[in-house]
Amino acid sequence: MIWLETPTLTDAGAVDIRRTLAEFGGHATLIRAQDATRAGIDVFHPLDPSIATLSAKLKNAFDPTGILNPGRMYRGM
Repeated sequence: MIWLETPTLTDAGAVDIRRTLAEFGGHATLIRAQDATRAGIDVFHPLDPSIATLSAKLKNAFDPTGILNPGRMYRGM
């Protein structure tokens, strides 16, 4: 586990960091950021499309009205 503090950029370097870590089988989670930065970045590393579909279906099964933490982990979910 590595904790990394980045300069305040538009995406806090998330795209580059996540791409680099994925090459080594790793992932990155956003822990702390300003509201403007957080609004544009998913908290968790992007899911593989098939896993994202499965996760969305599972969330919908347990929360069909979408009231439990909408968009908290992934935008649109």
